[in-house]
Amino acid sequence: MPRSRRGPWSAAALLAALTAVVAGQPAAAHPVKFRTGHTYYVSPSGQDTVGGRSPRAPFRHIQKCADVMVPGDTCLVLSGTYEETVVPARSGTAELPITYRAAPGAEVTLSGASRIGGFEPVTAADVTEIARSDPFAADSPFSEAVAAGHVYSTGVDLGTDVTTVQVFTDKKMDIEAQWPYPGLDLLDPTLQ
Repeated sequence: MPRSRRGPWSAAALLAALTAVVAGQPAAAHPVKFRTGHTYYVSPSGQDTVGGRSPRAPFRHIQKCADVMVPGDTCLVLSGTYEETVVPARSGTAELPITYRAAPGAEVTLSGASRIGGFEPVTAADVTEIARSDPFAADSPFSEAVAAGHVYSTGVDLGTDVTTVQVFTDKKMDIEAQWPYPGLDLLDPTLQ
């Protein structure tokens, strides 16, 4: 329907004209815009209270990225060791994945372990307290090791399921403290 010289285009005529123009153009002339995701950064020196959108203002924890990222986003992890377990808050899609990766040139270690510190020597008073519920602790090789200054302890929360707890000493898997000490090969213990 041609346009009147005096009147405006009708909605139908305008739509028909635009359809003809778009149909006659190559696809590249009308690119489809997809969401380009955000890039977040993480560094051991970062802070989870910042935006995380720059290597100069990164998050401290990978989990913070996992909490804020949506499909299409990327988490670039800068060099360092991250002592955490990461649980993504949501999934990406085939078209818009959520990506976690080391930043270019970064050396990253993600460890589910936590360093334990604050060790203090076990004292004779501690042995006396232990002996109240375990009479074999007094006058034992354990109490002798305490007296010689070889036994230390610290408080640690192992969680509710201690069957999954692992202890490492100098980057080697160890066993939890116990007496008598069976050695590292639990299939062939050495009892003293």
